[in-house]
Amino acid sequence: MNKLHVLSGIAIGLAAALLGSYLLIICFTGYGLSEGLDTTIASGQLGKIITLGAVVNIGLFFLFLKSKKDMAWGIVAATAMLAIATIFV
Repeated sequence: MNKLHVLSGIAIGLAAALLGSYLLIICFTGYGLSEGLDTTIASGQLGKIITLGAVVNIGLFFLFLKSKKDMAWGIVAATAMLAIATIFV
């Protein structure tokens, strides 16, 4: 297993979840990023936003599973990290 591919898969998975969370806040809250984050933190919904943003990782996992199997393991690891982070948020 190539550790560089796994680490880049983790980075791609975390970046994709961040992008998904950003798009979720922008599209569905009607606020900008800072106001949307303030609103979700105040209402205790930040964990749900992170979880919904991580749904993008499902598509990335299957995309990388066909071509770069080591990157797919990185996506799985990033999703596990996000799941653990939502427990504490």
